[in-house]
Amino acid sequence: MPEKDPSTYGLITYLWVTGLAAWGGLVSFYRKVKSGETRVFNVVELIGEIATSAFAGLITFWLCEAAHQPGKAAHLAVMLAWQAAQSRSAAVRPGRRQLRRFGVSRDACYDGLRRLEDAKLKALKQAARQGWADVSAGRYVDVADDQLEDFIGQLGRSAAQRAKTAS
Repeated sequence: MPEKDPSTYGLITYLWVTGLAAWGGLVSFYRKVKSGETRVFNVVELIGEIATSAFAGLITFWLCEAAHQPGKAAHLAVMLAWQAAQSRSAAVRPGRRQLRRFGVSRDACYDGLRRLEDAKLKALKQAARQGWADVSAGRYVDVADDQLEDFIGQLGRSAAQRAKTAS
């Protein structure tokens, strides 16, 4: 069986991953409307919530694939990203109902959390080493706080353009 990487997954897989994650954005928007934080017809807010959740889900999926997580670790990671998008908190706790919904047993949850934590620490250490090497070599851009949002938007557009030309 060929190695799996982001370029070998089919459209259906990507639709499921982004669709499930985007659902978290829709639920988050609905919760904001119900609590009075935003108006029902605030389309920009709705699109922002959906896009942010879809992007977070996609990144989570890719990170799981990059870490070659076995078993239900990828399911668990997507579930946690979805739950975090809904609650607008990085600290989430998988509940029994969510575990059932995503087809993850309690044992698989514990195993998956341990594997994700190990992979996260390994990836974080590698990213820190790479980041400090880039800083030492002068490969960085200094961005003012008030320009950070525009800079990140430019990075996203640049990455999308590169992905478009690569396919």
